[in-house]
Order: sequence, then structure tokens, then C-alpha cells
Amino acid sequence: MAGSNNQAHLYPQTDFVESAGCILFDFRSTGIDSRSTTQTGAQSHDETTTTTAPTPDLYPTKIILIHKQTKRPPYHKYLLPKGRRNIGESRAAAALREIAEETGLKCELLPVTLRSRATADDNRRGGYTLDEVRVFRGCTDPFMMTMRRQVGDDRREVWKVVWWFVGVVCETQVEEGEGYLDEGCEAVGVGREEAVGRCTRGSDGEVVRRAIEVVRGGLGV
Repeated sequence: MAGSNNQAHLYPQTDFVESAGCILFDFRSTGIDSRSTTQTGAQSHDETTTTTAPTPDLYPTKIILIHKQTKRPPYHKYLLPKGRRNIGESRAAAALREIAEETGLKCELLPVTLRSRATADDNRRGGYTLDEVRVFRGCTDPFMMTMRRQVGDDRREVWKVVWWFVGVVCETQVEEGEGYLDEGCEAVGVGREEAVGRCTRGSDGEVVRRAIEVVRGGLGV
């Protein structure tokens, strides 16, 4: 049996950690009430709440960042809300839970138009499905994934994989006991273009920029 020329890299669960987060858009200043919208055409199979994409222009929109004050330079960090996925938890559910915990805000996944190599769930013709980029509308799957090496608390070097979703604020704050902010942290709304440069980690800024492009494309503005 001939072997593949493509080299495989095998990582057991002990060698990586999964996180999930949202680029959280705040449309409330546009006058949109996302709680009154309904789900339309979502492609995700996760049992999570989604909202219909709003149609007005995005310019009053803000993006929610975590502002963290530290005792060492840089004294002010601006981070994207995210956190580790629990065992048995879907990536989408982890992202929504972490948003509530880290920002004190209730959010929903925002259906967007995605270009992806995923296959459609209505492909029942059988046979081989081409491995190529397709366009999916009303999709709530992750729009991006980042990977980086980090050292765990056990001093082992592992891969950190972060799945990024697009979310939208739907309530001012979570119910009592559901959310908490670490000491020295606050959730702040930043203009969407400003948010790209405000992120302390350069890769976070690129994730924000890509999210803006995805949302802008999905809304046709």
C-alpha cells in the first residue's frame, strides 16, 4: 500500500488546548433590538441562539474589547473575550459562555456569509465532493482559527487553538451569578475601525479586521 506524500502531525489531547471566543459587535446604538429578530438560514448544528443579521449601515457599531489594567508595561491591555472549552462542550457554546463570563453581556451568534472548505449538509448525491472553497450564507460557524505555542501551568509547551465566532450583543448584562470580570478588567465598546489598532496582540487586531470584512460582506455595506 503506497504511503501519502503529505506529512501527518499527531497531537494527543495533552498536547493542545482549545479555546473559543467572539468578535462581539454592538449594534445597540443603531436602534436595532436583536432580541426581536429571528434565526434565518443558519448552517450551524449547535444548539445555540442565533440572531438575524441587521441591515442598517455599520458605522455606529462598536466592538467589545476587554480592557485590563496591569502593574507592568503595557499598563493597559485590550484583549478579545475568549476562554477554554470545557470537556464535552461545543465550540459555539463555549464562545457564548465565555462572552457572558468575561464581559457580563448576553450575546448571540450572528449569521454571516462565509467562504469555507466545509461541505454542505444537503449534499446527498453521493460520490466524491470536491475539496474546494464554497460560499455559505446565514452561517454561524467559526470564521477563523488561530494557533500558537504556549507553556501550560505544568510547564509543558502545548498548542493553543482558538476558534473565533461573530457575535452580537443582545442584552446589557447577564443574570446575577452568570458573569464576572477579573479584578482590573472591564468590557469597553470601541469603534470598529479603532478596535483593529487598539488590540494589544497584533494577531487579535487581524482577527478583528477579518471579522469586520465578514460582517460588512454579509450585510452588503
